[in-house]
Amino acid sequence: RMRFLVLLLAGAMALCAGDVSGKWKGTMLDNEGRERSDAPVFLILKQEGGQLTGTAGEDEYEQISIRNGSVVGDTVQFEVATDDALYKAVLKIEGDDLIKGGGTVERSGESAKFAVVVRRVKPAGGN
Repeated sequence: RMRFLVLLLAGAMALCAGDVSGKWKGTMLDNEGRERSDAPVFLILKQEGGQLTGTAGEDEYEQISIRNGSVVGDTVQFEVATDDALYKAVLKIEGDDLIKGGGTVERSGESAKFAVVVRRVKPAGGN
């Protein structure tokens, strides 16, 4: 019994450390920190240790590969290059189901800041 409890606790601690693998859905935020319904964000992430790969886009079907992805502690970083812009994100893990933060977008030689919040997509039938 004790061995089972130790294994269960070890598994729970690993989950708390925050594997961000999975699907995440959210929005960009406006200047007041409110979610923008006209600016959806959908991430499909795969974490292996401190390395992060995956894709990002407006929905689950239109995705672009992320690059230079990493997870260090509660910080998630990656870049997404589109035809006309480069997004550099630095996000914070806030619990198992929430990631938020921001970054910069570089377009036509100019740089602007953005903010984003995404929540883990629960599997169908999941609690």
